[in-house]
Amino acid sequence: MKYFGKLFFCGIVIALSIVAFLFSGMSRYDQERCDYIESLAGTPRIVSVLEQWALENVIDKNYYFVSGMHGSIAAHRNDDEEIYYLQLPDSKVTGINNEDFRFSLSKHESTHNDNIISENVHSLYFGRGRDHIILTKNGYVLSSHRGHDFESGKLKKIRESVYAYCSSGRFRM
Repeated sequence: MKYFGKLFFCGIVIALSIVAFLFSGMSRYDQERCDYIESLAGTPRIVSVLEQWALENVIDKNYYFVSGMHGSIAAHRNDDEEIYYLQLPDSKVTGINNEDFRFSLSKHESTHNDNIISENVHSLYFGRGRDHIILTKNGYVLSSHRGHDFESGKLKKIRESVYAYCSSGRFRM
């Protein structure tokens, strides 16, 4: 019986070691994702290309709602029932593969059906999967995203009006 107790104990130690090894690989992967979205948000050329894409394709184009993921960005207008699919920014420049690309925006002081105009946009969200580059507009100051603030390690201010959000990992502080 004493032998089975030692065998059982060794089995638990081995199982816990395997679980720890598997989770250590996941945390490395999560950290790499955070580092990558931070590097994209920290590159002024990439931020400029994303912002220019929004200006050319979304803002002041008579759309009231624009959103999408997995490389399919849909836009809706009030005056018809058509769904307009927008051309994506160049993935070679942005560093975000088309199949991972997400976009959404937030408007302030407007109703859902108001058109998206430069004056009522307060945030643009460019995603790589669930991680985001967030650009704020019109003096809007971001204090949290998806329930996470700066102290959580998931939201990081890169520079004025440019933020990065990492969904599963945490940024290095």
